[in-house]
Amino acid sequence: MIRNVVISFLLMILFVNPVIAGNPVTVIYPVYHTDTDRIIVEIRGGIRSQQASNINEIAYDPLQGTKELRDKIAILSDKDIVITLTNEMERVVRASGFSGQLIDGVSVDLTKKDSTVNIGIQPSPYTYVEILKKLSPQVKRLIYFSPLSGDTLIKGGSFQVSGNNHIDIHHISVDGINAAMHEVNDILSHADPTTTALWLPSRVLSMSNNTVLRYVLQEAWKRSFIVFTDSLDAVLRGLLFTLIPDYHAYGEYLGQKATDIASGEKYPVSDSIRYFNDVYLMLNQRFAIHLGVNANRSVFDKYRIVVPAK
Repeated sequence: MIRNVVISFLLMILFVNPVIAGNPVTVIYPVYHTDTDRIIVEIRGGIRSQQASNINEIAYDPLQGTKELRDKIAILSDKDIVITLTNEMERVVRASGFSGQLIDGVSVDLTKKDSTVNIGIQPSPYTYVEILKKLSPQVKRLIYFSPLSGDTLIKGGSFQVSGNNHIDIHHISVDGINAAMHEVNDILSHADPTTTALWLPSRVLSMSNNTVLRYVLQEAWKRSFIVFTDSLDAVLRGLLFTLIPDYHAYGEYLGQKATDIASGEKYPVSDSIRYFNDVYLMLNQRFAIHLGVNANRSVFDKYRIVVPAK
């Protein structure tokens, strides 16, 4: 009787969870000995919550070279599913000749014609817009800056947030520090701060050793102008907000993708970017109060104050 129960239980596992049945999951990740390791730990925890009984982890220390890592990759079979947690790990896995299914956990490049599933860890640019409108519904115009050589994350035009609530998005490309300072100064000096917001990505803010950031911090506060970014450091220094992924939830997402792939689900290559929108709003409360924006916690699903009011 007990023998029959055990057999039935094992058969149930084999048929209910195809990953456990025949598609082991290997997570390959670097150890940098920096704060980045904490993010990787959170992602790995999320993956383990989805693949607890069928996960193999391979750590790689960049200080020790890649030979040992390549040897470990060499014994993987083409039935294995590999999740890499940096672009560097993805390149090493491919260079090692691995022919199984690879989930690149940080890439947003969907142009490669192979069996890589590319999943972007950044939130959609339109998630930033939706958060902006929750913080300040009266904003009707958003100015987005990007380096001339950089990718345009968001297109210009009218964007419908909800119902009849629209925002007009304008995109400005700058080719260096002089152009960036000129354009930013023009917006901050002449635009209406009650209806206009400025989105400055880190690649613009950091130009000429953070010259743009230092100027914007001063002028945005003086004119009560909403400025946000993709840089947590810039929010800590004074800008209004940024968004960061819930890294544990992102790990759960990657683990579920491994299960889906083992079940036969296909992810066709396309030129669109898959974003991850389960994010925390990282808010500078001091600047929020100065601006008078809606910083009510109940409005946002996940919310962290990174600079308190006092």
